[in-house]
Amino acid sequence: MRVNIRYEIGETLPVTVNYDLSLGELFRQAYPSCPSLESLSPRKCGIAKIEMVLVHYPDDVCSIHVLEELKAENLRPADLAEAVAFRSQCPGIKHHFIALGGILRIERGDCYVPFLSQDGSLELYATPDYPEYQHWASGCYFAAVRN
Repeated sequence: MRVNIRYEIGETLPVTVNYDLSLGELFRQAYPSCPSLESLSPRKCGIAKIEMVLVHYPDDVCSIHVLEELKAENLRPADLAEAVAFRSQCPGIKHHFIALGGILRIERGDCYVPFLSQDGSLELYATPDYPEYQHWASGCYFAAVRN
């Protein structure tokens, strides 16, 4: 059952993603001072042109509801490579945003959600119960890709 949640979809912006690069290489290009992520590799390959949008939720929201709303709008959550490419190719975007499609599962099954801040830095938020109980404070933006 869908919950009635307020959200706004921003303008569509074209982004080119090179899935052939490792995440470490992508981060070095976009964020020269970012720590190494060489052990992580993308799940896709090739170069793709995608259409990205930021979806804004003015109120508190749960990840599971965001995922449901994105699907209803024919969108999917951006993965980590797409979010990094978006941030580096669209520097005029002044919002921080969350990439729900870029969940990292590291040792012992811990999950980390990528969060790209306004200054371009990457943070990883630990979330033990993703996506069912991951709540986000009001005003969040989520990176999404048009299907």
